[in-house]
Amino acid sequence: MPRAVSTDCPTVVRASELVAPAGAATPGLSRRQAFAGEGRWVGITTREPGLMSGWHEHGDNETFFFMLQGAIALKFGREGKGSAVAREGDFALVPPHFAHREGTAPPGPAAAVVLRVGRGPMVVPLDGPSADEAASPQIVSSDHLVQPAETTPGVERMEAFATGTAWFGRVRNGPKQASIWHVHPNHDTYGHPLVGRFFADFGRGGRERVVAGPGDFIEIPRGVVHREGNPDDALNDGIILRVGSGQVIVNLDGPLEG
Repeated sequence: MPRAVSTDCPTVVRASELVAPAGAATPGLSRRQAFAGEGRWVGITTREPGLMSGWHEHGDNETFFFMLQGAIALKFGREGKGSAVAREGDFALVPPHFAHREGTAPPGPAAAVVLRVGRGPMVVPLDGPSADEAASPQIVSSDHLVQPAETTPGVERMEAFATGTAWFGRVRNGPKQASIWHVHPNHDTYGHPLVGRFFADFGRGGRERVVAGPGDFIEIPRGVVHREGNPDDALNDGIILRVGSGQVIVNLDGPLEG
């Protein structure tokens, strides 16, 4: 297998370090930001019971979310008659330029990990639903994830969505299990542990390590040679999001030399 050159390193944002994003707050809706940059936003949103948004779309942005708690109901389509509900443990994708409104399904509250990827304004207010809406949100339960096309020995990844700009799914390791060395040459990777801890080894000779636990977020920039694994004696489980296009994984013989 080939070797690769890495130019950056992973970053962990602890659950206690999440921040409120710039911009006006929405009553009843809390946003906590882990990472934000050109063309992406990663964080957690929490909604109070009974909250319903106004009609809006997300411009050129795709919105991916995983339900941590509760349920979110989406209204869409001609005269707003379409509906879908994402419940705890579900993955969802709201396509670009998709007119909708969303609210907390009873009994509430609801919380979700959110990845928004694209360009331009992330929220575009609308006067009402679309007059002719053919699209719909996609919702995938955790029981219906599929094996991804590209894999890495030593880690289990299951796919909810793969588009031209992002990949969204679940990741697990057995006790004390680690993947082989690999690199994501074209994708920035974001992880959010749900159960247990995850580590990422990197650097010359693989001598550096970061560890993320439940509620934390980890970013592994594209081009970083690393291996990922579980430092503990029980299974771990988490959410994984990638932003980019092209080849997803190059498996390697080992860490960077030196």
